[in-house]
Amino acid sequence: MSLLLRSFLSSLPAVVFCLLTPATFAQSADAVRVGCGDSIPPYVIRQNDRGIVLDILRRALLTQNKTLDVRYNNNTNNVIAFNDGELDIACITSSSASPGAFFSRQPLIVFHNIAISLSSRKVLLNDVSNLGNYRIDAFNLASQLLPEQFTAEAARSPAYRERSDQKQQVEALFRGDTDVIIMEQTIFRYFLSQLRRADPNNPRYQQQYQYHDLFAPNYYYAAFRSKQLRDSFDMGMNLLTDSGELDKILQSYERLLADYLIR
Repeated sequence: MSLLLRSFLSSLPAVVFCLLTPATFAQSADAVRVGCGDSIPPYVIRQNDRGIVLDILRRALLTQNKTLDVRYNNNTNNVIAFNDGELDIACITSSSASPGAFFSRQPLIVFHNIAISLSSRKVLLNDVSNLGNYRIDAFNLASQLLPEQFTAEAARSPAYRERSDQKQQVEALFRGDTDVIIMEQTIFRYFLSQLRRADPNNPRYQQQYQYHDLFAPNYYYAAFRSKQLRDSFDMGMNLLTDSGELDKILQSYERLLADYLIR
């Protein structure tokens, strides 16, 4: 992790938590088990137990005297653990994957998933229906979280793979091991920025690439095992929104990412 990012995250509590009162940190606060992906920076940054999603979850629940016990894993394992009652909250799932869940009224994450290819490979993607002609690397659980048409094209692809570690998707693309990767645009930029900063003279990561905007933005709502916990989170989110604190959290990360991410 870069010094810039580490420095920012170490100073962020002064910005994010400045409105908290001593009573908020009462020792009687209840811990809730939260399952989040371990490869979706800057939304979740495991190394620092921070990120946009975790900061919002943590702050909203802290207003209700609840703390987070974060369990990091891939999307598939998180959904299984949530459905089995081993987690109280899942950051990413769907009503079809978790039919018994109670979902938050406000979205927790808005992902803009896109297809990305190297310009030199001259991949032609005018529509999702073209994807099946190419080798595809997608994020874990993509076949369940993306539209049904994508699932059909993934089955038609000459080589389809889902990866838990999304950095490996980016590496596979620039090595030429796959034709197209499917991932959230900001996560792609984060990992490519990380690779370029770690090895700035490597021509592999300087190759030109192109975006193929095939998917509408995905709104992911936090999933809860109980209606009571869902309602507590919703009340916390309303407090963050009304006080302007939610905007402060988002703006803090926007300032960091503007400096860190490649264009």
